[in-house]
Amino acid sequence: MKKDINLNREIKRQAIREIIRHKLSKDPKLFEKEVKKINKLDLSLFHLESVEGIWIFENLKYLDLSCNSIQDVSELNNLTKLKVINLEQTKVDEISKLNQLTNLEILALNHCDVSNISVVENLQQLQELYLSYNEIRELEQLEVLLELPNLKAVKLTGNPCFMKLPGSLSVDKLKNIPIISKLEDKGVQVLFHPDERYEDSNMPYFETIPGVIEESDNY
Repeated sequence: MKKDINLNREIKRQAIREIIRHKLSKDPKLFEKEVKKINKLDLSLFHLESVEGIWIFENLKYLDLSCNSIQDVSELNNLTKLKVINLEQTKVDEISKLNQLTNLEILALNHCDVSNISVVENLQQLQELYLSYNEIRELEQLEVLLELPNLKAVKLTGNPCFMKLPGSLSVDKLKNIPIISKLEDKGVQVLFHPDERYEDSNMPYFETIPGVIEESDNY
């Protein structure tokens, strides 16, 4: 069952818990029961500055927080059932505290400020990783991607580690960089073109407006 949330923008800066309460039951006991049924939550484009209170959605599997002003995402580490997180176009610059999300399959961080990706070594189920236009400055930092046995695709467009290479590099030349060659030899599709997407992506997209909640009775 899906519920569309047309939120009054006056509450946009409140904790996420209160945002969702606005459309679910006002009774605290019923609210807690409803929250446990939610497994998909799209809060993209909500002008959020914090994920405070999101820990109560303990059964979330898919979470879209893209296009918000969020920087600190450490509270997401409590949502250990998450399989997909979309944090694209946020102010996120630190992901080290996502180390407990061992069920994560897709992590989208395009257009953020992330410079250290060493935490992904803990995310052994990761299949798709989107890192274009971040602050990865050394090619050696990408070596950690070789430790991910299930990785199928990674997007790396627009990171400083490629921009500082001598000369003008075509995609073909980029693919000859040792770490890129190693990834492709493992069967990982490395994406460089800004509009390029992994054809077999499992990234789910809601068909309704941002703010949709999807509930499951499986919990």
